[in-house]
Amino acid sequence: MKFELKLKLDNDAFQNGNAPFEVARILKYLADQLDRNGSCDGLAFDLNGNNVGSVKYVFPKDGD
Repeated sequence: MKFELKLKLDNDAFQNGNAPFEVARILKYLADQLDRNGSCDGLAFDLNGNNVGSVKYVFPKDGD
Protein backbone atom coordinates (compact mmCIF):
# COMPACT_ATOMS: atom_id res chain seq x y z
CA MET A 1 0.00 0.00 0.00
CA LYS A 2 1.12 3.56 -0.69
CA PHE A 3 0.00 6.94 0.50
CA GLU A 4 0.16 9.50 -2.32
CA LEU A 5 0.04 13.26 -1.92
CA LYS A 6 0.29 15.49 -4.97
CA LEU A 7 0.35 19.27 -4.67
CA LYS A 8 0.67 22.00 -7.29
CA LEU A 9 2.52 24.99 -5.90
CA ASP A 10 1.99 27.44 -8.73
CA ASN A 11 -0.84 29.64 -7.45
CA ASP A 12 -0.96 32.76 -5.27
CA ALA A 13 -1.06 30.97 -1.91
CA PHE A 14 2.46 29.61 -2.53
CA GLN A 15 4.09 32.80 -3.84
CA ASN A 16 6.38 35.34 -2.15
CA GLY A 17 8.14 32.82 0.06
CA ASN A 18 4.91 31.35 1.41
CA ALA A 19 5.30 27.89 -0.16
CA PRO A 20 6.89 26.17 2.88
CA PHE A 21 4.26 27.59 5.23
CA GLU A 22 1.34 26.71 2.96
CA VAL A 23 2.64 23.16 2.43
CA ALA A 24 3.03 22.81 6.21
CA ARG A 25 -0.53 24.09 6.75
CA ILE A 26 -1.93 21.55 4.29
CA LEU A 27 0.12 18.72 5.85
CA LYS A 28 -1.10 19.68 9.34
CA TYR A 29 -4.70 19.68 8.13
CA LEU A 30 -4.28 16.25 6.52
CA ALA A 31 -2.57 14.87 9.63
CA ASP A 32 -5.48 16.14 11.73
CA GLN A 33 -7.94 14.39 9.40
CA LEU A 34 -5.97 11.15 9.76
CA ASP A 35 -6.00 11.45 13.56
CA ARG A 36 -9.73 12.17 13.69
CA ASN A 37 -11.11 9.97 10.93
CA GLY A 38 -8.40 7.46 10.08
CA SER A 39 -8.55 8.71 6.50
CA CYS A 40 -7.94 11.83 4.46
CA ASP A 41 -8.58 10.61 0.92
CA GLY A 42 -9.69 13.33 -1.42
CA LEU A 43 -8.64 16.77 -2.46
CA ALA A 44 -6.16 19.20 -0.95
CA PHE A 45 -7.01 22.90 -0.79
CA ASP A 46 -4.87 25.98 -0.30
CA LEU A 47 -5.62 28.81 2.11
CA ASN A 48 -7.73 30.53 -0.56
CA GLY A 49 -9.92 27.46 -1.03
CA ASN A 50 -8.43 26.43 -4.35
CA ASN A 51 -7.98 22.75 -5.17
CA VAL A 52 -4.20 22.30 -5.33
CA GLY A 53 -3.87 18.55 -5.26
CA SER A 54 -5.00 15.14 -4.18
CA VAL A 55 -4.33 12.62 -1.48
CA LYS A 56 -5.14 8.93 -1.53
CA TYR A 57 -4.22 5.47 -0.41
CA VAL A 58 -3.11 3.21 -3.25
CA PHE A 59 -3.56 -0.48 -2.68
CA PRO A 60 -1.40 -2.91 -4.64
CA LYS A 61 -3.04 -4.85 -7.41
CA ASP A 62 -2.84 -8.61 -7.43
CA GLY A 63 0.65 -9.58 -8.56
CA ASP A 64 2.30 -6.26 -7.58
